[in-house]
Amino acid sequence: MRALAALMVLSWLLVPAPGRAADQPSAPVALRPVPRATAGAVEEDVARELDAAHQAVAARAGDVATDPSGLAAAYDSLGRLYAAYGLWDSARVAFEDTLVLVPRDRERVYLLGYVLERQGRLAEAVERYRQAMTLAPGATAPRVRLARALLELGRGAEAKPLFEQLLDRKTAAAAAHFGLGRLAAREGDAAAAARHFEAVLEIQPGAGQVHYPLAQAYRRLGDLESARRELRLHAAAGEEPGRVRFPDPLVEGLDAGAGGASLQKFRGDQLLVAGDTEGAAEAYRRAVEADPESFWARKSLGLTLWDLGRGGDAERQLEAALDLDPSGAGGRGKLPAAQVRGERARLLYTLGGIAANRGETDRARERFRQAAALDPTYGEPWLEIGNLQGKAGRLDQALDAFDRALAADPDLADARLQRATTLMDLGRFADAVPELERYLKMRPDDSRARHLLQVARDRAP
Repeated sequence: MRALAALMVLSWLLVPAPGRAADQPSAPVALRPVPRATAGAVEEDVARELDAAHQAVAARAGDVATDPSGLAAAYDSLGRLYAAYGLWDSARVAFEDTLVLVPRDRERVYLLGYVLERQGRLAEAVERYRQAMTLAPGATAPRVRLARALLELGRGAEAKPLFEQLLDRKTAAAAAHFGLGRLAAREGDAAAAARHFEAVLEIQPGAGQVHYPLAQAYRRLGDLESARRELRLHAAAGEEPGRVRFPDPLVEGLDAGAGGASLQKFRGDQLLVAGDTEGAAEAYRRAVEADPESFWARKSLGLTLWDLGRGGDAERQLEAALDLDPSGAGGRGKLPAAQVRGERARLLYTLGGIAANRGETDRARERFRQAAALDPTYGEPWLEIGNLQGKAGRLDQALDAFDRALAADPDLADARLQRATTLMDLGRFADAVPELERYLKMRPDDSRARHLLQVARDRAP
């Protein structure tokens, strides 16, 4: 209870022992509890990982023998973990608590600046980056990030000398030229902007994000042919063009604070929600590499590959997932047997779709039947079986499959429509009328169904 209380109170006091180093507090300090991820916001394996880090902080806080540096290390680990998952508010509080305990730790000062930048709190990030530069005058990353933040804040006069100082640093020269190019473009000096952007691409040809501003600079200079070329290269770079890079080992190392598979799965989910299906597939692939026994990682990878039209790759991942336990490694804890069957049924349904797409109708029907057998409430497999039977001209068998789909799920609108059209194909127009009426209650804006209803009424005896 003592350890738990240390996390729950609004603030608490820690008095360091005499003889602390100069960078540690010499008076009682107030720490804030680090906000936990909202229930349901992360998957259960991620929540368990975060909970373990919270418990480590609580254990250190509840141990009277713990000194400030030891407690700071626990808060630092918690902050890096939250940052790895992009949960920036919790990461910020954890790093702030760390710096209360060890105020002049350059790594934590810098990481707090990075978290503030990710939250859009650029003015606060600037102050932390300045502090990080003071603590580590030779470090490149704080100088780059400080200059970029100042540029974003419209403080170009402060940013310019910082970028110029970086031009002589080989690993940061591309970032410096990019910043100076953006600044020149804002000041209306298209020629200088073009020179700097061209220099970026000479150093980092894969930095696709540079093509568009370079095209704009060429257009202002009247070089329309070069502008069109850069616009074509910009379009070819896709929605996620290569970024201008600079060495940033602390930020790049944040991933090490999180479990590989759960982190990559989490990132894949975020990318999928954002519409970056290719990026999501790559994140899920990394999750599978980190934990080949994760049902959820393989399922997500397989479904995403299927969405991308890569049926063969999707099939291999989904087949592998069928042999894994959703409650096992990389899973979400013990699941009810019915839920496990439901998860496998949905994999089989997708495998049936892959087979059908290849023209393997017998294999597709087999997979759909297996899916339906696993989950009696799952109507979609019977709907697809009905569609396959209908395409083959076996209308009675198709009608039976649509009946089974609706028995499993009476609200499956597509099955209702397919049943109605099959009845019409069989000449049973009077039977089709109530089916179409029920369908139109679910989808009143379907003009084609309204036309079919009128036809069925006209031809009904």
